[in-house]
Amino acid sequence: MIGYLKYWGPVILWSAWIFYASSDSLSKSNTSLFFEPLLLWIYPQASPELLEIAHLALRKVGHFSEYFVLSFLLMRALRGQQGMAWVWRQGFWTLALVWIYAWSDELHQSLVPSRSFVVIDVLLDFAGGTCAILMLYLRAKFRAPVPGIKQGRPDLGRPARRRRG
Repeated sequence: MIGYLKYWGPVILWSAWIFYASSDSLSKSNTSLFFEPLLLWIYPQASPELLEIAHLALRKVGHFSEYFVLSFLLMRALRGQQGMAWVWRQGFWTLALVWIYAWSDELHQSLVPSRSFVVIDVLLDFAGGTCAILMLYLRAKFRAPVPGIKQGRPDLGRPARRRRG
């Protein structure tokens, strides 16, 4: 059970955060109460149009980054104790789960009166997840081999066999 929570606990917590972020609490009208004063403090001459564009950009970056992190955590959970060895099936299932959760997230938003269903947000979510998978793939492909660990297989903590000779 502890092993399960070690790998899946962060996924569950992050998914709960995304669900919360889809509620009215982080709707545009509520986040503007924080972001607009912050943006005006950084750039006091900002026009209302610029504030609107900057706020929209920050919200879209939020979509991308939330699902980047979710994808990373899902991949970690699916790998379990296998370490950094790359398995295509895990990458596929991670992206499939990200895709399904992104659609369900937008469906949840459509049920909240102050929110709406936006297909482009699903695409941004999936792009964030895909970038995380790509980064993990490149890291696994180009990292230097670790002594004592065979490529593609984790070291399961067994002592190495000595050759007689």
